[in-house]
Parts: sequence; structure tokens; C-alpha cells
Amino acid sequence: MGGIHLFTLVGIPVRASLTFIIIVAYYAFSMRGNGLPSIGGFLVALTVSVLVHEFGHALVARRLRLSPQILLHGFGGLCAHQPARTNRDDVFIILAGPLSGLAFALIAWLVQGMLPPMGVGGSGGSAFAAYFFDYAILIGFWMNLLNLLPLFPLDGGQLFRLAMLRFVKPIPKAERIVHFTGVSLAAAVAFWAILNHWLFLGILAALLLFENLRYLSSGSPIAVRVKSELVDDLIKAARAAFAAGDPHEARRLAYQARSERNVQADQLEVVHTMLALSSAALEDWGEALDWAQRATRGPAIDEVRILSLIRLGRLAEAEGELKNPYGVSLSSEARDRLTLALDQADRARR
Repeated sequence: MGGIHLFTLVGIPVRASLTFIIIVAYYAFSMRGNGLPSIGGFLVALTVSVLVHEFGHALVARRLRLSPQILLHGFGGLCAHQPARTNRDDVFIILAGPLSGLAFALIAWLVQGMLPPMGVGGSGGSAFAAYFFDYAILIGFWMNLLNLLPLFPLDGGQLFRLAMLRFVKPIPKAERIVHFTGVSLAAAVAFWAILNHWLFLGILAALLLFENLRYLSSGSPIAVRVKSELVDDLIKAARAAFAAGDPHEARRLAYQARSERNVQADQLEVVHTMLALSSAALEDWGEALDWAQRATRGPAIDEVRILSLIRLGRLAEAEGELKNPYGVSLSSEARDRLTLALDQADRARR
């Protein structure tokens, strides 16, 4: 992702493109007769509103370990991240942006109502704050509401596409519906913007119109998830190898399954479990712990995780896990085995 690096927050880098700098300069110039408090309040409210929206996307993507990055550009912002594993994850990431933006607008409205009256006709910090809250409410509400229109590639358009792919078959028909809807809506928004002398919105709508026309002729730029039968075959072979007492082969096959394209979330859960179990059988405790922390919790994975902590000398963590009455599902036999292993490791350390 190009652009000038501005800052990194909670591990998420934020950059600004040249077009963002140009648009900020354009707004500052076009508002030059309004005074510094108005210009500053508008530009700060605009930037913060876009950042809140994009961080909504990015924080969910970060939670899903998709390495998000944010780019501010001339038409708003972009949160780029690794492909999500499921359509469900995509829905959460997409929705988080506009919902965060609308929540920010609501908070700005509530805070403005609790503060003493601040006339925009004043000067200094009071006038800046008044303009900031006015613009934050206006921009935060309308920007995020428009973003929910079923107009691809806006957030609403992406959600609409996921719905069409789910309920309309075959896939090419669903894609045509998505982009024909995008063309129709973009044309309507562009016409309305021109009538109301909203140049910026008109240009944006025109660009979205031509983008959807291009997608109608060339296809959507986003790949459709197709579950891989090869991954299922590799998982089946890995399970058979592990059951036959060959953890080396089981781990090799699980790694191969993980590296395939179009690995779905349910497949990935099984792969992580196989990697954790086979690594533990090979006494590769660092690897076993890493995969156990990614795998779905269950008696076998909980045992691998705690035993790995013991073998790695992290006895306090292992003891804490064993004493945890919640979230650890172990049989009485497994708990006895782990308690014995912990006691032996503790005596050996002394």
C-alpha cells in the first residue's frame, strides 16, 4: 500500500495518498472566506470521521489476524487486509465501518448536547469546537448512511453482493444483478448531485457508475469462495496418518492442506487441530503450543496446550490453566496426567 506513513495505532499503520493531501488543500482553499475555525473544524471532522470508519473495519480485521492497513485518499479511505476466511467474517468487517461511523456521529451529537452553547460565530477554540461538532455530526451521519447503499464497491454494495451470491444462482447472474444495481443507483445519485450542485458527490457517483459498467463487462474484481475438495482429501489423509501412528506424515499433509487456496474456516479449524496434535506427538512443543492456540478449544487441544506450557518451562501458566474452572475441558484422567507432569517439572526445576 502506497502513500505517506502518518502513524501506527494498535499495530495498524495509517497512510495518506497524494490525492488526500490535494483534496484537503482544495477544501481549505474553497472555504478560505469562512475563517480558520470553520476550515479547521471541517477538515478535522472530515479526517476523524473517515479514520473512525476505517478503524471500524481494521479493528475487526486485526481481531481476525488479517494484517489491516489504512490509506486515506481523495474519496475517503480504504482498509486493506488479507482475505477473510469466510463470508461471515467479511460481513463483520464490512459492517464494522459504517456502524462505527454512525456511532461516532451519535456520540458527537450527545457530547454537543451536554456542552454549554458554543456559537460558531465566535473565535478561537470555542468556535473551532462548535464547527467540529456540527461537521462531525453531519459528515458522520450522511457519509456512513450513503456508504450503506447497495452500490458496489461501497460497503453496502459489498454486503449486497454477498447476499446475492448466497441466494441467487448461478454466480454470473448474481454478479450481473449486483453491478446493474450499482449502475442504476450511481446514475441516480449523480443526477441528484448535479441538480443540487454537489460537485464532489457527483464526481464520486460518476466514477462508481463507470466502475460498475466495467464490472458488468469484465466481471467482479473480488473472487468467489469455492470450497476446495483437495483440502478435504488432505485432511482425511492427515487424520489417517495420525491414527496409523505417523505424526510426521500427518503434519506434512496438514501443512499442505493449509497452503492450498480457498481453505474455508471449518477446514482450517481441523487443519490447526491436526497440526497441534501431530506437533505434540513429535514433541515439538513450541509448534504444538502455537497451533493449539489457533485451534478450536476441546479436551485434546486443551491437553496439548497445557502440556506444551509444561514442557516449555512455563509452569505458572500451566498451573493457572489447570486451576481455571472455566474454559478448560479436560477429562479426570487427562487432568491427573497433566498434574503429575507439572509436579515432575517443578521438582526438576528445583
